[in-house]
Amino acid sequence: MLDADALLRQTYESARTISYAADVTWREVGRVLRARSLKPTLRGLLHGRTAGKGERSPLAEGVVELDGEAVLARTARPERDPVLVLRAAAAAAQAGLPLATHAIRRCATATATKPLPEPWPAEAREQLVTLLGAGTHTVPVWEALEAEGIITRLLPDWERVRCRPQRNPVHTWTVDRHLVETAVRAAALTRRVHRPDLLLVAALLHDIGKGWPGDHSVAGETIARDVAARLGFNARDTTVIATLVRHHLLLIETATRRDLDDPATVGAVAEAVGSTRTLELLHALTEADALATGPAAWSTWRGGLVADLVKRVAARLAGSPTPSCAASVSRPRNRSGWRSRPGAPAARSCPCTRAPRPPPRPTPARKPRHPPRNRSGWNCSSPSPPARRPAAAPQRALRAPLRWVCCPPRPGCWPCTGSPSAPPTCSSSTPSTKAPSWY
Repeated sequence: MLDADALLRQTYESARTISYAADVTWREVGRVLRARSLKPTLRGLLHGRTAGKGERSPLAEGVVELDGEAVLARTARPERDPVLVLRAAAAAAQAGLPLATHAIRRCATATATKPLPEPWPAEAREQLVTLLGAGTHTVPVWEALEAEGIITRLLPDWERVRCRPQRNPVHTWTVDRHLVETAVRAAALTRRVHRPDLLLVAALLHDIGKGWPGDHSVAGETIARDVAARLGFNARDTTVIATLVRHHLLLIETATRRDLDDPATVGAVAEAVGSTRTLELLHALTEADALATGPAAWSTWRGGLVADLVKRVAARLAGSPTPSCAASVSRPRNRSGWRSRPGAPAARSCPCTRAPRPPPRPTPARKPRHPPRNRSGWNCSSPSPPARRPAAAPQRALRAPLRWVCCPPRPGCWPCTGSPSAPPTCSSSTPSTKAPSWY
């Protein structure tokens, strides 16, 4: 770790220790003030119990509620029950209560002497998933366990990401807090997936490789396999968790940087994901990761692009045609590959569903727009000659008188023979103002 990162980590650790100590102190002050606000006898009459005795409400096996905190029951033996620490944390988070300090310290001492067996029993794994799925109440309980060193005993790989600073300024939290926040965001998306436990565990481990050199996705895949096996998942579930950690950035990077109309893009994502159920989990993990990163990492536009990519990949994995570009959520692209303005029509259809072009139809012979005309302006190809009419008067008066011409010239007609005394004998003669050759 660099000197700057080491300094930031020490700063975060000190700030977290001060914050946790302040929360515990003020919570104890509030409890004492509430106890002194009423007399013991009056408090007992109001609550219907004997004076001086607190009311205990059971939360889980070995865990009860007392004075607004989750504490251990009188009969609880954490040194004999290694799952009790996770059961108490899950019960406190589900009830929205803080975990009492003395209860955490008892569990920490028992965990140091008798840790959980490996692989974990099914109850321990279920209690961890319950803790992660409690929503926003998970954060204070997790921080209390981490302050007493319980998290690093349960998950040894957590030590490398604890209070580790982020290198990307878009991140709001440190690496370990970002992992917990991602699990909190994923808890709201569990109804969209078929395996909420895999989603929550993958959300907790998706950036676990940032404590190691190299690509954190590649390093995190190996660590996620080891952790999933330690938690007691079978080989198939372990592979799914490792795949989610390895490709947790695949959808957002592909949707925002690649051409979704390219079949090779959809094929590459489908090959990396492998199944529709894994794609479903990866979609929820992508959204939870972006929401936990910061306000600049997720938007409606990015969500639309990711949803469009997921729809296309799901269609490819199911063997059905890829949805057309016109029905997609993403904005259409122009012929150069750049996205056009919002509301513009699609520039082209999807190549996956584009029908083959029909053969070109033979072009018919073009007819002339106007039939040929003679010098006088009349149609020579007409079967019947047009009616006689004088030509349009020119802009400048002609010195020649009106005469008749034939088209074509015929013998025996005076305009053709040059005899002005003979009347027109040709039915095809037309008027003209052009001066004859003898004028």
